[in-house]
Amino acid sequence: MLRAVRIRLGGVATAALCLAAVMGIALLVLGFAPLYENEGASSSDAQGQSQDSLVAVNGPGVLVVLVVPLLVTAAVSWALWQGARRLAWALIGLLGLGAALALLSIGVLVLPIVTALVVASVSAGTSTVDAPDAQTVA
Repeated sequence: MLRAVRIRLGGVATAALCLAAVMGIALLVLGFAPLYENEGASSSDAQGQSQDSLVAVNGPGVLVVLVVPLLVTAAVSWALWQGARRLAWALIGLLGLGAALALLSIGVLVLPIVTALVVASVSAGTSTVDAPDAQTVA
């Protein structure tokens, strides 16, 4: 008799993964929002003000940093669905380490995503069930 692992993500894990995905998308959108305010003096008395986004100030390379939490969320979701909890925890740990290292910049925005992934991984349950033999399957 074969033994199989059935993954039950449950409502809490699914909600936490969805929340992490929404926060990852929001972080990516935030890269294009006007966050930086530039004040420039013109030749007249009126001062012109312009606003720049994170991508405009730091270049398109910052999109790589902004998309990582979303990609890790997708990878953790897949790992939990496949029953690879160790892989999920390793990915969460790496994202948490990256957030801790970048805590004074973008890391503070990644910590809620890490927290949601931890909740999803803790609440995802597994159970061992008997798989049907190849001979008994019609």
